[in-house]
Amino acid sequence: MCKVRLLRALVTERLNAAVEEIFGLFENTIAEYEEELCRSKDEIERQRQLLMDARREPQGGFQATADVRPSGVDDDDDEGPPDCPEEEAELSHVKEEDESEDQPESPHLNEHAGEPLLHETGITKFHVKSEDEEEDDEARWSELRKTGRKYRRKTKKGLTPADVMMRAVREVKLNNQSIRSTAKNLHINYRTLARYCSKITQREVAGDAPRPSLPVGYVKSRLVFSPEQERQLADYVTAAADIYFGVSPAQVRKLAYGFALRNDVALRQNWADNRMAGADWLSGFVERNPSLPIRTSEAAGELNMGRFVAILEEVVTLYKLEPASVWSMDETGICVGCEPGGRDYDAVGCSPESGTVVTLSCAVSAAGTHISPFFVFPCREFHPHFLLCAPRGSAGAANPRGRMEEEHFVAFLEHFARLARCSRATPRLLLLEKGDSRLSLDGLHAAKENGVLLMSYPPGCSRRLRPSDLSALKAHVDAAWLRDHPGETMSAFDVPGLVAAAFPLALTADNIRAGFRASGIYPFEPEVLSQTALLTADPTKVGTPPPGPSAPSGLRLRTTRKGRRPKMENHINL
Repeated sequence: MCKVRLLRALVTERLNAAVEEIFGLFENTIAEYEEELCRSKDEIERQRQLLMDARREPQGGFQATADVRPSGVDDDDDEGPPDCPEEEAELSHVKEEDESEDQPESPHLNEHAGEPLLHETGITKFHVKSEDEEEDDEARWSELRKTGRKYRRKTKKGLTPADVMMRAVREVKLNNQSIRSTAKNLHINYRTLARYCSKITQREVAGDAPRPSLPVGYVKSRLVFSPEQERQLADYVTAAADIYFGVSPAQVRKLAYGFALRNDVALRQNWADNRMAGADWLSGFVERNPSLPIRTSEAAGELNMGRFVAILEEVVTLYKLEPASVWSMDETGICVGCEPGGRDYDAVGCSPESGTVVTLSCAVSAAGTHISPFFVFPCREFHPHFLLCAPRGSAGAANPRGRMEEEHFVAFLEHFARLARCSRATPRLLLLEKGDSRLSLDGLHAAKENGVLLMSYPPGCSRRLRPSDLSALKAHVDAAWLRDHPGETMSAFDVPGLVAAAFPLALTADNIRAGFRASGIYPFEPEVLSQTALLTADPTKVGTPPPGPSAPSGLRLRTTRKGRRPKMENHINL
């Protein structure tokens, strides 16, 4: 009991001390706010008194100038571009010119007959600018807006070479020359020379180094990446453009954001909020690297198809790829929580109104083999028991939307490299369709480390070019569910078992080899490949489900909001 009392007394004492401290901080804060409020009231009263005095003394020549600004200039542009002292000086000079133009040329101008009447009535005279002045203002503001992103030097300050500065410091410190005479002879500002004489150490002055260790002149401190990092990023952008037939500006900004995270570069706030680099950074990056292939993807045509055929032939010949080394990846979405057997949605086109989607990804080879599928479940966390009924060797991930994101594609590449036995000694070619989830810095690194040669199909090409079309597999899954569970709604956790039953039926070795042969990918036939790629795919004929029972024609399935089992409603076909 004695220990309990001591503990209670100790806790009570600590709590009382914490309460006293909190109340003390609260009282100090209230006092500071009251003082700030009093100061604000005094300042408002002072400004009001000055305004009343100005109104009582009209003979002082108080005038207000109504500036007419060009359209499209926001209030934020009044301050000019940030971090540009030359531009701020120019802007202040512009304001001084405007004020000088508004002031009367002679004091005798106030002696007109109408002036005393205006002053007596208390009416303030306004100066309205002419059309010529408005055009000058518009040109001036447009010039300031242009220099916001691309700054143009207007002075010659900070252009002294480092070796010249070092020679001037040695003249002063070693030869006992005066700072002014040395600065005049070498055309350096004497205050700048005096500053560097105090910064450069005596050891450097006595040494033989032609340049000082500290930077001389203006330093580009606002650059996010170093020159070496920008060169590496440019190489990544070029590699991504070669794989995916060009990259868009938004994709370059995402690559830059991932590159900054990977290299522990200090991020700006807008980068962290948008998870991509800023537009201003992109404009400067493109200006410093004008040869980058940054553009939007072009539609399918002879140019892209010719590049695809040439690159495919070069890769197959260079690496001497066998049928077991040529793979094709496909991705599809199986809608759950809605009526099965509906429209064939892919992983990026499943309508949210029709239910949730489970993304299924798989890869097949020209030898007729395939790897186990990769699932993306529509939940926040992935658990291994989701794959208890899935095909052996399957892998999975979780996403609230059920869609494959960048990190999931990296996991798929590792899953593929493990099952296809990829390495740098035995690389594997993986043909895939372009998508935002495929384009990431981590994905490019994972492919390079595991010996996966990524190559994208031409944008806008026919689905017949892809031999690994999973539409037939999805049709088997829907048919099996309608046959075994009529009138019930498919859940996300029913998909792995259905895929395990449909895999041997849909992805047979003969069907896979026939798909590669019909597309012209392997055996490599350029003529067949070009003709197949430019054919128009008919989405209504893809993935015809095998025969099986379906819902009665007089009944319609309606899913409930919370439960999985739907209700049956009478539906009259008129």
